[in-house]
Amino acid sequence: MKLIATICKSSCLFFMLLVFFTACNKDSLSVDSTNFPDSNDVLVKDGELFFPDIEALRSVRNFIKTASENEIMRWQHQIGFESVKFHYVNAKQSLGVEETQEDWEKLKANYNGLIKIDGHKIRPRLEIGTFGWLIGEKNQLRVGKSIVHYTVDEFLISVPDGDLDKLERAKLTKQSDLENGVYVHPVLLKTTRLRNCPSYLGLYDVRSPSDTRKIDMEVAVVESIFTVTGGLSIEVAGTVYFDHEKRAAFGIWNGDQTQCTYDAAIVGNIFVTSSGGGSSNIPFSFSENNFTTGNESTYTRIIPIFDDDILNGNGATVTISSIGLHLDQTSETGNSKISNLHIGCNW
Repeated sequence: MKLIATICKSSCLFFMLLVFFTACNKDSLSVDSTNFPDSNDVLVKDGELFFPDIEALRSVRNFIKTASENEIMRWQHQIGFESVKFHYVNAKQSLGVEETQEDWEKLKANYNGLIKIDGHKIRPRLEIGTFGWLIGEKNQLRVGKSIVHYTVDEFLISVPDGDLDKLERAKLTKQSDLENGVYVHPVLLKTTRLRNCPSYLGLYDVRSPSDTRKIDMEVAVVESIFTVTGGLSIEVAGTVYFDHEKRAAFGIWNGDQTQCTYDAAIVGNIFVTSSGGGSSNIPFSFSENNFTTGNESTYTRIIPIFDDDILNGNGATVTISSIGLHLDQTSETGNSKISNLHIGCNW
């Protein structure tokens, strides 16, 4: 009888633990949609987002600018949409703490065509600022009857009347046709890759010279200018990247979780023409000092520089006069430390 009682107690305990962990698991997967965009502001159809008007687009973009990556991921999971950034963040999060070559081979197999992979560096499939959260497999979105399309070589085409034939012609020519209401803008303005920044910074551990690490730093500034029914929408955004690697056995480089502190500054101007024939200049500048990254092997942060809707605008040109990116130091990582570092780029 004692044996039976013991078995019963054990079974009850097991059942209670099973219920507890199941409840916890369900809770961790639950979606708090309290602050998600209004369902009337966006519709998902065939892997593409449809917005009724420019105000609805603005409302959703305001959510994206203030929400965390995980909140945006949960929102997109809820509405059944997988954006360019959705795949990029998923890929980053799929890598383990100790990144191995096997991890990277799995990453390449699982995300082929969904992200860019260069060695141990990953990037979004399209470099388009916060709009990376709004563009899916078709590389476009709709605002009213307007089409906004990003080409694979990063031109932005807007066709306010939604004429698909005009869109296809613009994809080939990469040129605006103002007479027929077709607007084409390059997206990438400047990147450190095109300037004098080193491709990577070779750093040696101060305690163990044989323990080599390297940090690759990059900033890309992109613009999204498009004309839709109801006005002109302009976004200028910078994306800062830091890629950290550590040399393992046989000279193989693996990802290395590291924390960095950096300064960044961007200055420029927007020249806007209005539908009434007038024009105006909008200067902008952005700077931040001693910003500390997360403790990760690939760090990404979108810097919002300028973002506005010009309701009477029909064209704009963005120029960047200067960018600065300076890495001040890295913090202690495990049993290693990289210190006394100050290197950067200005142009």
